[in-house]
Amino acid sequence: MELFDKLGLVNLYPQKVKMTDLLVVNSLSVTSNEASTEKLWLQFTHKLMMFDTSVRNLCYKPPQKEYSITDVSTDADKFFDFGDDNNDDTVIDDSKHIHPMDIYMSVFHCSDDLARQCIFTKLSTCQFALPLLVPDPCTREIEIPVWPLQQIKKTLKFKQKSDTGGSETYMNCFICSKKVPTVSFIRLGTSSNSKSQIVNNIISRKRHPAFFSRHCSGSTSKRLLLEGVAEISWYCPGGRDDDIFEDCIAFINLHGDGNEHPKQLHFIQDISSVVVLLLSENLKPETKKAAESLLKSSVPVIPLFSGVEKKSVKKGDSRIAAKNRNEAELSEEIINRVKQCLSEQRKIFSLDDLICRATYNGFTAGPDCGRVGREKAEKLMEIVMGKDQKNNEDLFKLKGKFLPLQGELWKNWCTKDKQFYRLQGKEHMSIEQQKAEIEAEKESLRKEQQKIASSSNPFMKYFLKCMVDGEESGKLYFLHCFGKRLEGAFSGVLADLQQQYHKEWYKNRQRVRNKEEINNSDADVLDNISKKIEQATFGFQHIIREIGQLYEVLHTSKKAESVHGIDTDRLPKIGAQLMLSGFPLEVMDGDVSHVPLEWVKAVLNKLTEELGDKRVLVLSVLGLQSSGKSTLLNTMFGLQFAVSSGRCTRGAFMQLIPVEEHLRCQLSFDYILVMDTEGLRSIEATSDLVLNRDNELATFIVGISDITLINIMGENLYEIQNILQICFQAFLRMKSVNIKPSCVFVHQNVSETTAKDNNQEGRRQFIERLDEISKLAAEEENQEVGGFNDIIQFDPDSQMFYFKNLFEGDPPMAPPNPSYSQNVQELKTKLLSVAKWQTNCKLLTLSEFTQRFTDLWTALLQENFIFNFRNSLDVSVYNKLEHHYMQWSWTLRKHALETQNTLCYRISNKEVQTVDAIEIEKSFGTIFQEVRQEVEKYFKEERHTDILSQWRGSTDQRLENLKRELIEETRLKGQGLLSNIEFKQELERKKTQYEADLSQRSKSLASTLKDRKASDELQRDEFNKLWNEWENEVSKEKPKDEEVNIQAMIDNTLLAHFQKYGETLFANRHIIKFDVAKYVKASCRAEIAKADVNKDEKQAVESERNTFIPRVSEFITKKVKAIRPKNKEDALEEEADGLSTILVEFDGFSKASCCILLITLPTVLQVAEVWF
Repeated sequence: MELFDKLGLVNLYPQKVKMTDLLVVNSLSVTSNEASTEKLWLQFTHKLMMFDTSVRNLCYKPPQKEYSITDVSTDADKFFDFGDDNNDDTVIDDSKHIHPMDIYMSVFHCSDDLARQCIFTKLSTCQFALPLLVPDPCTREIEIPVWPLQQIKKTLKFKQKSDTGGSETYMNCFICSKKVPTVSFIRLGTSSNSKSQIVNNIISRKRHPAFFSRHCSGSTSKRLLLEGVAEISWYCPGGRDDDIFEDCIAFINLHGDGNEHPKQLHFIQDISSVVVLLLSENLKPETKKAAESLLKSSVPVIPLFSGVEKKSVKKGDSRIAAKNRNEAELSEEIINRVKQCLSEQRKIFSLDDLICRATYNGFTAGPDCGRVGREKAEKLMEIVMGKDQKNNEDLFKLKGKFLPLQGELWKNWCTKDKQFYRLQGKEHMSIEQQKAEIEAEKESLRKEQQKIASSSNPFMKYFLKCMVDGEESGKLYFLHCFGKRLEGAFSGVLADLQQQYHKEWYKNRQRVRNKEEINNSDADVLDNISKKIEQATFGFQHIIREIGQLYEVLHTSKKAESVHGIDTDRLPKIGAQLMLSGFPLEVMDGDVSHVPLEWVKAVLNKLTEELGDKRVLVLSVLGLQSSGKSTLLNTMFGLQFAVSSGRCTRGAFMQLIPVEEHLRCQLSFDYILVMDTEGLRSIEATSDLVLNRDNELATFIVGISDITLINIMGENLYEIQNILQICFQAFLRMKSVNIKPSCVFVHQNVSETTAKDNNQEGRRQFIERLDEISKLAAEEENQEVGGFNDIIQFDPDSQMFYFKNLFEGDPPMAPPNPSYSQNVQELKTKLLSVAKWQTNCKLLTLSEFTQRFTDLWTALLQENFIFNFRNSLDVSVYNKLEHHYMQWSWTLRKHALETQNTLCYRISNKEVQTVDAIEIEKSFGTIFQEVRQEVEKYFKEERHTDILSQWRGSTDQRLENLKRELIEETRLKGQGLLSNIEFKQELERKKTQYEADLSQRSKSLASTLKDRKASDELQRDEFNKLWNEWENEVSKEKPKDEEVNIQAMIDNTLLAHFQKYGETLFANRHIIKFDVAKYVKASCRAEIAKADVNKDEKQAVESERNTFIPRVSEFITKKVKAIRPKNKEDALEEEADGLSTILVEFDGFSKASCCILLITLPTVLQVAEVWF
């Protein structure tokens, strides 16, 4: 216990360190000073959480006396005389020295199983061995840490030839269930050779110290907790020609003299496939006896003699001489012997098998704290899988069966929700009508979800019961155990599907190379496999998403107070408890790119209730796919966000990290909210949606964060520069959200030490480019900014970091690069001290963050223009193209109007008896050719032709479609007029018949009423009834007039001319105000303000404004009667273009055409209603 006392762990023994204790931000996060002995264990966990492999050498060395150096080289007699061998000055007192492995084992003994799980996971990533057999420091009972060992995952690649030409089989699995051969290293007696060093040389060509050896820094002969400890490590092949072994092999190393640990020695002998036995120079009787016992067993033994040189061993002898041997040569000889023994020995065990044998031999598994959680997880798995093992086809249905709310209904609701805020102009339907229709559809989808939510679901019922009942620690064991079981149940299916996908894709590629035709059915096969992969992806995050959906659905239904026996209001508490326990919460559903706003708000509010309205630093990461975003956060804070190549993170996740109490005042915040995001420009995402989705996600993440880490693989800033421009312009447009975030750039995988200095000119050009584009974007939004930093804070000198490579070598056996961890520590220190370097830094409280989160997402839903573009220059070029397109389209529409008027006139004068569609099409030929020539000229001569080229095809297609629509519209117009004339002629012919019919009915009614002696009032009522019936019969023969929606015409006209400001126009078209700051470009305001506007000029502007309403009224009066209802919309559009043309004559207020058009609209509507 003296060691625990030195390390400050005496009050934490045994097993009182929790997993959440490992995630706390402490003083070591903001300083690089060496810790005292009482904080050595904190420094150990801090380094380990950051994958800093230098943690292996962490120890305490007492200060040594300072000695002066005496030069004796000039005195030959003294040079060869070292004096007395027992000189006290040469003896180093290591009684106060603390061995690195004693720190490690002390933390192990003081941690509970969940904390050990976290520690083991980090050790495994660092390629360090894990404790397998651990003697208790007090009772000397031997413990096997079952729980943490069962959570370890390893990545393997096997070289394997196949008919598809592939040479590798990939596997990422829990190592506890994989049967592998076991090679054990045992030392009997003392030896000058380091057994641990020999093992390290065998499993790592770079001599990485997987096992601590006497040659490691900080090692001394005095170690208190390592004797008798057996550690285990795995060699994992990488599918390369230079792999040391072709298969996965477990290596066990027993620390200390095997003679002194007979229980461990017997167990290792029982489970080993091969034993490598290191014998001392001086073989004592007990050593010989133990060696003979091992040699007589059925396990192959490879003996190493420390006291024998190679020349003493004959060729073909099974013994290996280890004295004075070259390390590489000795390692190669042992490797060859191990391979030979394994080829003849098929004794293999999984880690689970080892655990069973260990408990059978009397070893303890420690306190079984997870028993209740494990039992609950098993029961839940029975519900999922059934008593009989499901086949693959059944597995694909489980996600839809037990998590039904996040399927097509949720996807359709999200689509409708975005449509509700991003309305498009629709013929014959006003904006209010569209909103009402979409709202009804959303409500219908919610009702269907409510019906599903209220139906029986034994899986969700039991899961919610487990999350509500019991202690917090039991819930954590339950979640970890169930997550592992669930992943294990589906991992095999996913691996098979991925292999099938690879085979089919390879076949298609072969057909392409052979120039064979690929059928649609071949592509369908790949699509079906992709869908099955999606269906078989069933994890813990999907279950929490389902809880969120339950709350979202039932929250809108005020009648539903409970679900599956749990009060609805208790659901957000589950989410809050998970965050407090160190689990991430999904805030954006990556499958539908939508935020379940009510659920996230409820969880954040519950979090505020639990903690108080604490101040938080919101830190997020943004970057391209597979650039190492999640790895960066995991390294920085010891988190466990999912990491892999490809699209491993979907959407956005949020995790809460507490700050140590005494550090909160210094840092100015109490907690850190870490946001992990999906990679941008994902190749798996749908290509036509990726641009919009990425821009939307980036804007949202940057907007809700105080600091966003822009993670870049290498030094290329092109893609991320484009995304930042869109974020910048989006923030300019979101006037309802007051934010000013900050960005820090992280360049990963930059090996050059002088990269920052060498790229100084590049950084200058980068920020100049951002400033230039920012000013252009602001001008597009009628605002004025000095540069990029006005909206998004960024200092290129202090907020740009360069990181070394993550790994030293090639995975899966490559350890993390300690330089990477040190780079991350520098960045972490910078981020935590944000209050010192950020101007006017005022971090939000939890409640304020919740409000910002809500406001920003609402603003994002309403933005439907800017996210469709790659960068701000694209926006500017597109706006100019749209302006020209409106002119080209009006040229065609104007010709159509003239053609329709001429055709109507000729039909009215009986000059035309039939409408010839071919003649109409010919009449458009010349004008359309002229428009095509103008388009061709514009795309050739306009600036930025490289950017314009992406819209050339769509512009031609739009004009072609418009021409066809106008031709068909003209034909229908003429045909309709002919039909009306024919009807009138027919009506004249039938007039006498109608009169006779009405007269006959009247006489019949009069005769009937006379007999009944009806009163005058009754006679009048009966005649009116007769008249209405006759009128209805006659009206049925009349062609129905097409209904005209004036409001829809106004809305569509506005949207066509002002697409960029569609939402603003529709929301404020009844507010008649002229705001110079809003409608006059910033570049013109200064000139207007300086100009001395005289009385005549003011009267001229006012006079021009006053002519709008009379002109509109006059236009409608003269033309609407001649132009049939189909052309009323075109009439409005023509007038809008006419007004815009007139306004160009004014320099200042001509920029206000949008506002003046808005001013005229109510009157236009009133006048139009009179005529229409």
